[in-house]
Amino acid sequence: MGEKPIMEILNLIQFGKNIKDIKDIRGTCYLTSQISQLKDYIELPSFEEVSKNKKNMQRPLKYSMKNRMQ
Repeated sequence: MGEKPIMEILNLIQFGKNIKDIKDIRGTCYLTSQISQLKDYIELPSFEEVSKNKKNMQRPLKYSMKNRMQ
């Protein structure tokens, strides 16, 4: 399930791309504080938000499952 993205990342690193610059591999995520530059993203709830109410994690999980099936 994650083999293709891992191989794509490894190939990019092998050809000299810095891991910090790899942000466009389908099925992966990365941390950033600069969301103003992003076009299509989903922001996950914080640990605190999920700890208070488990339903806060439903939207990102549904989105992830929907995209996995494509």
